[in-house]
Amino acid sequence: MARARRGWLGVAIALIGVALGLAAAEAYQRLTQSQVLAMSLWYEPGIHRPDPRFGFAFQEHYRGLMEHVDRVHRVPIELDEFGYRLHAVGGEPPRRDVVFVGGVSMMFCYGLPDPDTITWQVAARSQNALRVWNAAWPGFGPTQTLIQYREGLGARIDPAVLVLALYLFDTSYDTVEAAWPPVSAERQAELFRYHPGIVVYPPGAVTRRLGRLAYGSMLAFEASRFLDGALPKPMLERLEPPAPAPAPEAEPLPTMPLRDWLAEVRDELAAEGTQLAVAFMPRGRTAADYYEPVVPRIPPGVAVLDAHRAIVERLGERYPTLGAGHYGRETAHAIGAYFAGEIDRLLEASPAQAGP
Repeated sequence: MARARRGWLGVAIALIGVALGLAAAEAYQRLTQSQVLAMSLWYEPGIHRPDPRFGFAFQEHYRGLMEHVDRVHRVPIELDEFGYRLHAVGGEPPRRDVVFVGGVSMMFCYGLPDPDTITWQVAARSQNALRVWNAAWPGFGPTQTLIQYREGLGARIDPAVLVLALYLFDTSYDTVEAAWPPVSAERQAELFRYHPGIVVYPPGAVTRRLGRLAYGSMLAFEASRFLDGALPKPMLERLEPPAPAPAPEAEPLPTMPLRDWLAEVRDELAAEGTQLAVAFMPRGRTAADYYEPVVPRIPPGVAVLDAHRAIVERLGERYPTLGAGHYGRETAHAIGAYFAGEIDRLLEASPAQAGP
């Protein structure tokens, strides 16, 4: 009996030792490494929240850091009451409002501190007194960002100019969603399956199988990444978690031609005293005329701001970048300078509209 007790005591001591060793290793990892970099999160968790309108949204009043292995290290980011990057002001009151909508993470200026972002550069370089708003969300298309803007910030301000930023991977782009239906609670939960505070897409079968456990522990994440690369493919296929149950077949999203959609937006904004402009955002390693096929789809009365051509002609097709190809400081400053000049020309042609 005594021998059996000693045996169990030895097992308990061994288990406690293993647990303490793992805890110490986890603590060491967290003290010496960045969770954001190690897990390829891009942002500190907490930046996203579930949202019935779009599945997820950016958290209002968020404060955190951006990090990427490619020259983005502990860059602070703060979001406002709408989940947008902080707006910029230039000149003395009264100021006119200018809003940039869309443009995904390129217009959001991932990896750059506020003073170096495009919108802050517009405010600093414009000859007019402006409040410049950055209503861009990474991962959100033109329809989504315009809906989100209208339901939030757009109900609070009357901008002189609204710039719809397009960053296109395909210049055959000729239709847009005409509406965006609500997202089910099940789909929202699926988006946050791996972490409660950020939408992430796990890199491998083991990581996906572990789910939140992998993203709750740096040791577990590193172990899962190792196994994802070391295990044979047949075993990884067996480890894939079961796919979520298919959702009931939904009605296809209604679409409309880009030209007609822009004309509709133009007319709605004009009734509110706002000029609509479409901006072609720079896309690296493409010729200056990259967006030319899109120009015929822009209706009359909508200004075209070809920032892509301006930047390629000034900085070349391989303009400075950081963080997975996002605009570097020099590039963002050049884009801001270009937009400031173009917006000044638009404002000269429009009646005065002062704000705060």
